[in-house]
Amino acid sequence: MMKLTKDKILQYEKDFEYTKGIIRTPEKWSRYFWDNYYRKITPFMIEKITGCRRVVFIGIGAGDIVPFLDNEQKSRIIGIDINLNSLMSAAKHTKVILADGSNIPLKSGGIDLVLCNQVLHHIIGQGNLDNTIRECYRILREGGELVAIEPNSLHPSGALMNLANRFHKYHSLTGGSDYEFSISPFSILRILRNNKFSGLKSASVTFSHPRFPVVLQKIINMVDDKFSGLYLAGLINLYSAVK
Repeated sequence: MMKLTKDKILQYEKDFEYTKGIIRTPEKWSRYFWDNYYRKITPFMIEKITGCRRVVFIGIGAGDIVPFLDNEQKSRIIGIDINLNSLMSAAKHTKVILADGSNIPLKSGGIDLVLCNQVLHHIIGQGNLDNTIRECYRILREGGELVAIEPNSLHPSGALMNLANRFHKYHSLTGGSDYEFSISPFSILRILRNNKFSGLKSASVTFSHPRFPVVLQKIINMVDDKFSGLYLAGLINLYSAVK
């Protein structure tokens, strides 16, 4: 694929839909991984949402965890995404805004919590990561929190994703976006720190992978929590920061 300008990359992401690439994964393996992933992160995210009055969910897609929340929790959330087709599905469950995370149409200091679940590695491919983190800081109240969950470029899978997308081949190989790039913990923590966030925390969510056989995933899941502090080696990491 030829190199696109920033505006065309943004349009690519607005229109993007996941497909099946050349490298296929058995549906059972992938479904087991993502079911287990959401079993891990959903209680944590619900706990965070429950303690807040106003929550912004950047990159909400078709709704993420929101369809599984109760009505009171849903009423606290504003979902933001650039993909209209996905956002129309999310709109069935909560308030939504068609917007770019680097230019959020909300006033400053009015949000208790910003959630970014597997979206920053798309935003960095659009060239807007610094601006997005800056916008998160702006809309949060003093003491408000940013929570982000992201694939790790120090993990072999993240490194291979980045290698494939240097040549914009990730979509043809796996069905993912040609403009998503996993990010190292060092980079994420540095960007948060540079944008005035404090109280930085990080932990691994899982060391497993959707392309592993289910039996291997089960073994890894048994030790995930015990080694969550070794986030430099995690496939997917969780980060939190306070304004």
